[in-house]
Amino acid sequence: MSAHACSERNVKYCVIVPALSTERDDPNSTTYGYQLYSRAGFTFEAIPFNKEADLYKLIMSQPTNVHVLFVDEAQFLTPEQVIDLTRLVDELDIDVYAYGLRTDFKGNLFEGTASLFAWADKIDEIQTYAATPTKKKAMFNIKVGESGERIYEGDSISVGFGYKPVSRIEFDLKKNWHK
Repeated sequence: MSAHACSERNVKYCVIVPALSTERDDPNSTTYGYQLYSRAGFTFEAIPFNKEADLYKLIMSQPTNVHVLFVDEAQFLTPEQVIDLTRLVDELDIDVYAYGLRTDFKGNLFEGTASLFAWADKIDEIQTYAATPTKKKAMFNIKVGESGERIYEGDSISVGFGYKPVSRIEFDLKKNWHK
């Protein structure tokens, strides 16, 4: 169930996102002022959180009971935050939908993704296609610079770079996988 479907059906939901991936919209907003924009054109208010946040307490502190929680950029969760989400499901029967990438631009699992794989009740892949016209399923993301050139080095989390979905063949495991 998407956030849009929840709003249409008056289901109480909440959207959270790591602070590093949010854009502050209207500084005079009466809500959090952090916006998520869906590919379908919907905009949602989002609550940002940092690596130290206790997500269980964050959701419990909301002014209304949350029935569904959406987590964007879930690859940036800490293992402790994944446990917080697991507790929300197990103890409070809150449906949690976490969306994120599987691997970084080097082909390594993100810490949050690895924890989600370990603790999730169900994993559904949202298939997307490579940015090039190959008709291949996108399995990886490559980091690209301002002029579109591929970046091979650097931190897994880098603000200011673009990312492009590519197939496993385009990623070229032999040449580009780095431990």
